[in-house]
Amino acid sequence: MTQQPTMRALLQREIAQQERYIKEKLTSLLIPFKKSLHFRVSKAYTTFSVELKRLVPTKELWRIQQAFPEGYVVISDSFLGEMTQHKFLEIRMPNQTSHFFHLQELLSYSCFRKTKGILPIILGLDDSDLYSIDLASSKHIAIECDLPSYRYKLQQLFLHSLLTPNNHKRVQIAWIEEPNKHPELRSRIAPFMLTEATQAEEVLPLIVAENEKRKAENTFDTHWVIFVSDAYTSYHQHKDLFNALEGCQEQGIHLIGTSECLDKDTMTVKDIMEYNSLFTPSLWM
Repeated sequence: MTQQPTMRALLQREIAQQERYIKEKLTSLLIPFKKSLHFRVSKAYTTFSVELKRLVPTKELWRIQQAFPEGYVVISDSFLGEMTQHKFLEIRMPNQTSHFFHLQELLSYSCFRKTKGILPIILGLDDSDLYSIDLASSKHIAIECDLPSYRYKLQQLFLHSLLTPNNHKRVQIAWIEEPNKHPELRSRIAPFMLTEATQAEEVLPLIVAENEKRKAENTFDTHWVIFVSDAYTSYHQHKDLFNALEGCQEQGIHLIGTSECLDKDTMTVKDIMEYNSLFTPSLWM
């Protein structure tokens, strides 16, 4: 059985194809540009910012716009936009991969309802198929995204998969984050919460103690799913407690960490490797 691509793989593949298309088109037009393109992803588009190696006259800018399909090259109507656009291009590429979907749509897929996984989590959805993992048999997951709204949506995606009637008595959730964040969401998932505490120094000792108890008894009744906001920072602030949870997924305790995309230019290799030894990068946007 071939391994199904995850949402991360689908997104990376599509973004790579979009970037290659832009570079080939600009090269054919003899437009000098810096090879590193910056992008941001939304539901409908991936928007690329292309830095040019020289100022581009307005006439040449219009030539670039006409070379792409209509609507791809965004021309600003503002004075500041016009000034900067002669050095930067904004190219908006339509996305083919579905990024977000409604809970009702997700749960309507028969392959999700009939899955043999203990804790199936939806990682991707396109026009013809559904991609999932079983959280119960997966390593701890790291979600990386620079936009806070996207990190929140990805957390909701996991919750949509977990908070089903079948899981009401076998899943409990804790959330490590700043107090008073997402109060509306927290109130909706209150029946599943194992603690009202949100600070790492309160939640982590509780989880470590439960992990040791389960190992000693060699049994557990419920799966604990721990969401960790700003996981990279939190991990390095409480490294000993987090490292005590290595392998705790075997005891039915699962960590889902969210953070900004790791900046390998400002972080040490040692710090990143330590973080990734516990949290496995699984979703990136």
